Amino acid sequence: MSTTIPYRLSILKIPVSDIKRSANFYRDALGFQEEFVAEQYGWAQLHAGELPLALYKPGKGGGTGRIGGSTGFHLSLPPKRFDALADRLLKRGVLVENMVHRSDDGSTFIDVRDPDGNTLAISRR
Repeated sequence: MSTTIPYRLSILKIPVSDIKRSANFYRDALGFQEEFVAEQYGWAQLHAGELPLALYKPGKGGGTGRIGGSTGFHLSLPPKRFDALADRLLKRGVLVENMVHRSDDGSTFIDVRDPDGNTLAISRR
């Protein structure tokens, strides 16, 4: 007999080199809301709606992840919010290849590069 376990996302973690700088970027550029920043512990928590995000400095208790490269997860936004964000980030110069991608299958997405070179994929829902 199989029982489905109702998993829920607890937190997405991204390794960064400078907690305050990265928290500012995720708040100001991507619109996450800051819960707290504890530079002395190498940890910051933010959220966007029900999406929890933690920024951590490797070796300070949050993990030993490698800074830079793909975060390994994809986010999505409704069309109006995506279009406004893509336009702002394009002007800010933080998009990989400095462009909005349009795939053959009709999907639209951006790859955002944070101050440490971590990349987040965000698609237009």
